[in-house]
Amino acid sequence: DVNFGRKHNKNAHTELAPFHYASLEGLSVADYNLRNILVEKVMRRGTFTGLVEDIFYHDDIYRDPTSLITFIQNEHVSVEFDYSLVPEDKLDYELRKWKSLYTVMWLARGIPMLFQG
Repeated sequence: DVNFGRKHNKNAHTELAPFHYASLEGLSVADYNLRNILVEKVMRRGTFTGLVEDIFYHDDIYRDPTSLITFIQNEHVSVEFDYSLVPEDKLDYELRKWKSLYTVMWLARGIPMLFQG
C-alpha cells in the first residue's frame, strides 16, 4: 500500500516508495526525506551544517524532484512544540528555529504544503 510516497509494510516501518511511484506523470509524492532532514538538523540539533548537501542527497532517485511535496507536518507526523514548556530565555531561539525550518521548506525545490488541522 503506497500513500503519498510512503510505502507501508506489516512492521509499520516507512520507507521511500519505489522510483516508479514517484515518476508517474501528474503524481506528486510527499518528500519525507527532506522533512526528516529538516526536523532532525534544524529543530533537534539546531544546525544548518551540511543541510544543502542533505536536501539534495536522494534527488537522483526521482525523475523530477521539483514535483515533490515539501512539508514539515501532516496528519501522520508532527513536530511537537509547546511554548509553555520552553524557558523564557530560550523562547526566542526556539522560535527562530521554527522560522528557519519553514523558510527552508518554502524555498527548497518542490511544492510546499502547509498542513492546517
